[in-house]
Amino acid sequence: MADEQYKMGFDPNTLGALGIQMYASFQPVILELLSNAYDAEATNVTVEINYDNNSLTIKDDGVGMSFTQLNSEFLRIGRNRRQDSNHGLSKNKKRLVTGKKGLGKLSAFGIAKKISVTSSSEDDQYLNGFVMDIDKIMDSKNTADGPKGLEEYIPEPLYKINSEKAETSFTKISIEDITLSNIPDLEQTSKRTSLAFRNFDADFKLTLSSIMDGSRKEIQITSDDYFNQFDKRLTWKVPTDPIFQDIVAEGYGIQKVNDLKITGSIFTTVNPMKKIDAGIKVFVRGKLTLDNFYFDLPANDNFSNVLGGYVNFDFVDKDDKQDYVASGRQMIFWDRVPEHDLIFALFKKMLGKAQKAWRESIGQQAQLNIDSKLPTNFFEGLNKAEEKTLKEFKNSLIKNTADNYDETQLIELLGTAKDMFKFSSFTEFIEELDEKNITPDNVEKITKDWSEIEAKELAKVASGRISAIEAFEKFIRSNSSENKVIQPFLEKFPWLMNPRATSFEREVTYNRLLNEKFPNADLPEGNKRLDFITTDVNGKIQIIELKRPGVKLGIPQMQQILEYRKFIEDHKIFDTERPGFDYQNDIEYYLVSDDIKPSSSDVMVESVMKSLDQQHVYLRSYTGLLKEARQYNRDLIKVYNEIADIRGKEPLGHNEDYAGTSFKEKQKIN
Repeated sequence: MADEQYKMGFDPNTLGALGIQMYASFQPVILELLSNAYDAEATNVTVEINYDNNSLTIKDDGVGMSFTQLNSEFLRIGRNRRQDSNHGLSKNKKRLVTGKKGLGKLSAFGIAKKISVTSSSEDDQYLNGFVMDIDKIMDSKNTADGPKGLEEYIPEPLYKINSEKAETSFTKISIEDITLSNIPDLEQTSKRTSLAFRNFDADFKLTLSSIMDGSRKEIQITSDDYFNQFDKRLTWKVPTDPIFQDIVAEGYGIQKVNDLKITGSIFTTVNPMKKIDAGIKVFVRGKLTLDNFYFDLPANDNFSNVLGGYVNFDFVDKDDKQDYVASGRQMIFWDRVPEHDLIFALFKKMLGKAQKAWRESIGQQAQLNIDSKLPTNFFEGLNKAEEKTLKEFKNSLIKNTADNYDETQLIELLGTAKDMFKFSSFTEFIEELDEKNITPDNVEKITKDWSEIEAKELAKVASGRISAIEAFEKFIRSNSSENKVIQPFLEKFPWLMNPRATSFEREVTYNRLLNEKFPNADLPEGNKRLDFITTDVNGKIQIIELKRPGVKLGIPQMQQILEYRKFIEDHKIFDTERPGFDYQNDIEYYLVSDDIKPSSSDVMVESVMKSLDQQHVYLRSYTGLLKEARQYNRDLIKVYNEIADIRGKEPLGHNEDYAGTSFKEKQKIN
């Protein structure tokens, strides 16, 4: 026994590559030491970080190691413990062991110079231990009696081998002379430890403590500490959640996930997470193996920033001989994993289902938020079709921005959109928009470019009006019938007669006018018919008598319009309660033909025509009406022709002003 000593055989290149370089940060070291404690069937583990002397100590109450086990197992580099004993189960077959390659024991040399190991096995309860120094290890030389091709390092013993007894089994590992410039604080270490290891439960408890400036602080850690910190909106269990039950990929359904014993939990948060926290965490045998994973799901919206959770992929490490997980447990060699494409496809489908449910959830919440802020009378003033279109527009706008919307901006955009609904071009434009294109950016662009939409609206109005003007001109030139053609046409397009008319009635009889004011009144004058009665925006009434364009106005026609005037003034058949209404000044009479210029020999006609002006009776020509209609619509015509020029279309003709042929043109209907 006196000749016995601890020995470690190794290839320096292996030690440097797999030990020091692989674990160059604090958290992976703690993870490897916890893994060893778990595999040793420990129930209670304490980890102490001493910030005052840059050291780390981990102690567990597991089965421990004897001198022989320390030498043949702990100090043996690259030992596959799963093949050596129990087929991947711990010593007493209580747990699936997390370690496999026998390299984790080297992790501490990535951050420190010295490692002390003390242990007592449940088999003999002897206290044994040693100290390893990385500088001495790397300076070790090949010995004559050492294994061929290997360097041999003799650790310094802490106790005389198998000479002292311990009260119980345990293992304690102390890491001294930590070389990191900054050791993470206790809170950060606690959070990352909870994330990195998911095997904490009633049978495996961890107490993390710190010593700083002589003060001690402790934290009890569970597997859910990390995930419980997030304010969750939605949560789904994998694979049992109802929304996953109908997924199919490559002919396989969710049962495939069950068969592989994949479990986990997926959630979305109320607010976006930090980049380091977002994404799915992949665990293999309880150890974090992949961070921020999305299974090839396109990150085309805010979903990737609120998606979190974990899945247990123990099937990846089921084979005790094949290695599908990298030595540092920072990646999975997916191309080696059987059916990995199918697994990715199924999880992509599951995440797609979760994404759809999330969109619907935030969309509903956003709708409620926006609807509660809109005025109660927001949709007043719109007809049913416009209201339906605007509501669909609102719903699409909110849906497309629900994950990250500005409440004030959306309400302003909706108000602007409502104002634009008075233009049919805008309504048609919105109806033709693809739902997914209704976003704040696009709507803002529409409002900024509204001049173009408005120009199209004006152009459409101009096109219709100019067509009417041209048709009316043809009727005049062809001396069309006043009763059969001109009256019906003007009834359809009253703005030709009076662009500012607010009401327009055709063929109103004496009898109707009289009986509306005086029911059952006698009509000694006979039931004559007025061609048109209009009222303009100022409340003035116009009595209009039309003649065939080729009819030359003379005494009979003038006498007829004067009779109309006398009948109306005598019977006072209009609303005299209108404030300030004056039958002498607020009613105008128009006699319309296209031949109103008297011959020089017709002195009587000329005399009567001159007296008409004083009685508010005016003679108008159809040609003059056309001139006024063109003048009134000149801006519309200009806009239309500018657009036509840009689009390479023919401009609208007849933009020039025609001179009227009336004897005395009055601008009463402008």
